[in-house]
Amino acid sequence: MLQLAAVIGPVFTPGELLALSDMGAEPTKRALRFLTQRIGLVRAADTGDGYTFYHGLIRDYVRQRHETDDPVDYRETNRLRGDYLAAHAAERLDWYEGVAFHYHEAAAHEEALVYALEAADAARGIGAVAEAVRFLGWAVEHADRGGFVQESVTGRRRLGALQQELIRTDDAVVTLEEAVARRGAARLSGTDEFELIVELARAHRMEEDWDRARAGLAQADRLAGSVDSDHRAYLRLVEAEVYLSGAPRDVGAAESLLRQAARLTSTPRHLAGIYGHMGFVALAEDQPVEAWDWFERAHRLAVDSGSAGRCTRLTCGGRSTTSPACGWPTHSTNSTRWRSWPADAASGRPWPTTTATPVAGSPSPANPPRPQPPTRRTSATCWTTRRGQAGR
Repeated sequence: MLQLAAVIGPVFTPGELLALSDMGAEPTKRALRFLTQRIGLVRAADTGDGYTFYHGLIRDYVRQRHETDDPVDYRETNRLRGDYLAAHAAERLDWYEGVAFHYHEAAAHEEALVYALEAADAARGIGAVAEAVRFLGWAVEHADRGGFVQESVTGRRRLGALQQELIRTDDAVVTLEEAVARRGAARLSGTDEFELIVELARAHRMEEDWDRARAGLAQADRLAGSVDSDHRAYLRLVEAEVYLSGAPRDVGAAESLLRQAARLTSTPRHLAGIYGHMGFVALAEDQPVEAWDWFERAHRLAVDSGSAGRCTRLTCGGRSTTSPACGWPTHSTNSTRWRSWPADAASGRPWPTTTATPVAGSPSPANPPRPQPPTRRTSATCWTTRRGQAGR
């Protein structure tokens, strides 16, 4: 009974215990009374609904001994728990996490892969990037163990993109290079291969490895004929980032590429990212008032598309994801003036407003920000990644 309860979680009910055993209702109730009243290892939950362990260390010990002493039963119990949760859909992050975790512990590779990808989508949807990275790590692990080659590659691409958001660029490069090494056996579509190559080029850009970034973008350009105009616009945007922050720097080339990108897409959310980068171009050309105008236009498009207050969400072929900058002027690491502005802009308020007085020294049209080039910590864009649907 303790082993079953430890698998279920910190709080458990008699009904959940019955779903994992064939003891029957009365024996289960007697066992719970014995554990509660005679031994004191469990007690009634504070909410009055179900039971909980007297101390979390008791559950940890029981679960660890269960896994060590009888690993087959431990996996089977987790599989039953995963099946039970999957049959009681809740469509919340904690539900996705619970199902994915139990299938992960059960080594049920296909089910663990599917629900880990679902959990990553749910976590990313609320901005929990670190949690999404953890779930994608599970997905890649089970894709490898289960022989799901395509999901292994696309999962690594998504994982690499999120690692860049967390500024874990070294990890991102390793993850994406592993995906590139596996792409031959994955039979990727032209769009998937394009997204993978561009994502790796972005990671090299953030590492300031300009030669490899340009080589990757040149390779992606050769694949551009197989993708739609939104993807080609994304390629031009990443190329512009390299010209803005790379060596040698070429602001004019960056501006030309951004204008090409703007002509390739008409989606407001896509244009928000492009306009934000045009603001960086204006700053680099010492035109702070024009930069302010670009940033305001980007913000209005973000608001209109329902993405203000967080990163802009962009779609690729019906699949969506998010990433941190979305055209907003993230602060340069050597500029203190930038650090207060994005926070105000991200709150959904076109700043400065007519009802509030800007803090002295803060950027505004009357007191524009000093030109600062994008740094390697300035995140790129908001495009791509694929939502895997293995086994469905």
